Amino acid sequence: IRHLDGGPALIISTSMAAGAAAWAAVEASSLVAGIVMIGAAVHGEVSGANRLLYKALFARPWGVAFWQWYYTTL
Repeated sequence: IRHLDGGPALIISTSMAAGAAAWAAVEASSLVAGIVMIGAAVHGEVSGANRLLYKALFARPWGVAFWQWYYTTL
């Protein structure tokens, strides 16, 4: 929002991006008019098992290919 010299802005987010929207609203509240979270996946602490799972899914060399495949299933 700052980069565009905009605001206050309405932030619309989905899935895991909802966490970024909430973070932006807290960090720059004067630039955010509101947030809309669609299918939000916003959680507190991530469990150790989930942390390992995400680390494996984002790892090279298969990380990019996995996420490309995943998006085709949505």
